[in-house]
Amino acid sequence: MKFITSDCLFTDKWIYKLISLGRFPKPIKLGRMSRWRAGDYYAWRDSHTSN
Repeated sequence: MKFITSDCLFTDKWIYKLISLGRFPKPIKLGRMSRWRAGDYYAWRDSHTSN
């Protein structure tokens, strides 16, 4: 989560809000940790980056 929040400049609360709205890739849960596939995140980021 630290990488994602620093890379896209959104807070963790906003990321989870986007997940609940279906507008951000769902994480893979490992116990209590949330992890994202790099390809899923980069695809989302690239689709939301303005040129």
